[in-house]
Amino acid sequence: MRLALIAYCLGLMSGALVLDLHSALILAAVCLAGSALVFLLLARIQRHRPRLAAGCISFIIGFAWHCLWASAILQQRLPLELEGIDMQVEGVVLSLPSQKPNAQQFSFRILHGEHEFADRTVLLNYYGAVSIEPGQHWHFLLRLNRPHGFANPTSFDYEAWLFQRGISAKGYVRPSEVNRLLPEQSISLNSVRYRLRTKLLSMVEDFQFVGIILALTLGDSSRLAADDWQLINRTGTNHLFVISGLHIGLIAALCFWVGNGLLWCFPAFATRLPRQKCAAFLALGGALTYSLLAGFSLSTQRALVMIAVFMLGSMHSRATSVSMRYWIAMALVLSLNPLAAMNAGFWLSFLAVAALLLCLNSPRRGSEPGVAGSLRQRMMANYIKPQLAVFVALCVPLVYWTQHLALLSPLVNMVAIPVVGMLVVPLCLFALGVSFANESVALLMLATADWIMAGLFEWMRLLLEHVGSWSQFYFSAVSVPVMLAASTAAVIVLLPSAVPNRLLAIPLALPLLWPSLPEPMAAELRLHILDVGQGLAVIVETRQHVLVYDTGANLSAEFNFGSAVVAPVLKRLGIERLDRIIISHADNDHAGGLTGLLAQIPANELFSSSSLTGIKNFSRSGIPNGTVKITAPLPVIACRESENWNWDGVAFRFLHPDAAKYTENNNSCVLQIHTGTHSVLLPGDIETAVERRLALRYGEGLSSSILIAPHHGSNSSSSYAFIKLVAPQFVVFSAGYRNSFRHPTARTVARYHELGAVSLNTAVTGMISFSLDADLPMPTVSRFRERYPRYWY
Repeated sequence: MRLALIAYCLGLMSGALVLDLHSALILAAVCLAGSALVFLLLARIQRHRPRLAAGCISFIIGFAWHCLWASAILQQRLPLELEGIDMQVEGVVLSLPSQKPNAQQFSFRILHGEHEFADRTVLLNYYGAVSIEPGQHWHFLLRLNRPHGFANPTSFDYEAWLFQRGISAKGYVRPSEVNRLLPEQSISLNSVRYRLRTKLLSMVEDFQFVGIILALTLGDSSRLAADDWQLINRTGTNHLFVISGLHIGLIAALCFWVGNGLLWCFPAFATRLPRQKCAAFLALGGALTYSLLAGFSLSTQRALVMIAVFMLGSMHSRATSVSMRYWIAMALVLSLNPLAAMNAGFWLSFLAVAALLLCLNSPRRGSEPGVAGSLRQRMMANYIKPQLAVFVALCVPLVYWTQHLALLSPLVNMVAIPVVGMLVVPLCLFALGVSFANESVALLMLATADWIMAGLFEWMRLLLEHVGSWSQFYFSAVSVPVMLAASTAAVIVLLPSAVPNRLLAIPLALPLLWPSLPEPMAAELRLHILDVGQGLAVIVETRQHVLVYDTGANLSAEFNFGSAVVAPVLKRLGIERLDRIIISHADNDHAGGLTGLLAQIPANELFSSSSLTGIKNFSRSGIPNGTVKITAPLPVIACRESENWNWDGVAFRFLHPDAAKYTENNNSCVLQIHTGTHSVLLPGDIETAVERRLALRYGEGLSSSILIAPHHGSNSSSSYAFIKLVAPQFVVFSAGYRNSFRHPTARTVARYHELGAVSLNTAVTGMISFSLDADLPMPTVSRFRERYPRYWY
């Protein structure tokens, strides 16, 4: 049975590798029939159960279920012909709206719609002034696109995230007189949570840790402060300050303990039903209630399934081993969401549970004589050892998923888990319940929770200041052999203490802490144009030097392309320091990510055509709506034409700007890179006037193998004379998917095609990488979405 469960889980996970779901289903059906036949033949020949055949059948069933589940979701996607057109729909608001810089974002269930697009869930942005509430029925004029995200190495797979939640399309509500609130009102889980959030906010709006109170009570992390998040990440306590499996488990344990105590007081009732079983049902009820308060998200569903399986397994009259319950829980979680294995939370949760099971169920040596020794051993065995075991088990996954390891995590968690789990969370939950009867008492409880959080955060801050930066390990590219060696070491260390010489495996993990050296480049130059939506970010590598040209945008306080995309890609490439950053000009889509990048990757020099004291931020319609203030930690060196340098035989030179005054776009730093055989031209957002100037000044010297299209391929750039002189083999458009500016325009794309250039668009291909080598007549190109295809792309 255990082998069949493991095979079933592997089958569910392997479905993520499929590209053609229809063909995969046919293949699975054929293989299932063949395996069933083999199973029957073996059953007739052998008396014992043929485990291998059962495992094969289980694997195919899991694989087939993944394909069926994914096919059902793909069939609900917005048809291509409906992208970008206006349609009127009626439906109901499903989720709690999250506040974006200029909009409210929420999921919306379309009940009736034009073009037979109905009974689907979409994710909408609403730019109006009316507050959206869950359960409201609206008539909207929508413009929708298919789900789309950024495709880069290490980037968060937003498309997979949307797919797992059954989102059929993304879009926004168009300003129109037809938009109106309908009289119908639905009562749903989220409509109740919205009213609870409103009630809670009315009491804690002015509290220091209002965001954490909301996150721990209702699973709403939209109000968490950026500074708090930074401290939480540096102490490795991310799982503590949003509702996770840990909190649901602690609430279940608290309910079990309270229920067991109450039943002890009523022995007559306990004679009819075993006290332990009754307390277990109360624990399940508490875990379910808390999961519902958190919105029954995928992470809370996973935790609830695990708790339910382990609780029900212990209550069943027929004993079920702990390991069997573990695999049953994993099989159920993956059956509900076969793509769960794509999420870091899935692996972190199950690996943490596995480490705890190994630690708490391993054979222990005899205790020392004396009460003090016994107490010390119990503390070590039941509290300290589990924390260390979880830390050891999660080291390699954390390095893989986050490229960061906080060595203080075990110590901080030993203090923070009981403080948050046994004090703050119960206080917040009790306060929410009491608030409907006596708001003053509830306010006192919440103020106490806020005061406790203030003390805990101050202690974590002082601890970090005291130990310094040595407690933080940031990793760049870690090789597969090093990962395997470290994983092997972790498994051996976690084996029962009865296994001798376990700690001798620790040296296997030491290479993980050694600074990794990037692989030597075979090409003279490597160029990576990142997928940063409607913006630009380019990484240029020679054999010994690295340059970043533009850094993408700063979309909000929560999302900065410099820290979310550019820095992780650099770390994946094994780059820990930059020789130079060039910011072409001060528009947000080119310069906004600078602060996020420098917060993670230091640089030696910073060049720009602007002082970078104010970054222009453009609204969705293209109208400036203010500036994003940044403070560059490096002095800004002005880029000027004719300035040049040489790295590893590769020549760099600025072609523009000169001393004249230009508009912001036309003031862009224009950089040309020569390898001898090939060249690259990065013109920023220059427009026709500067293109004409460059054509007159440099003539055929503009000729380049690769051109980053000026101004994302707008009609104001890419003039015919300029393109003819550059004569690129490849032109790259760095633009957002179906962006409101319509970049690149059809006229611009046609012009490049007419002159023989191969057009590439990051919105279609994801990150684009070029290798330029003197021995090859053309640059070699790699497209991320083609190199790492997924069926949900």
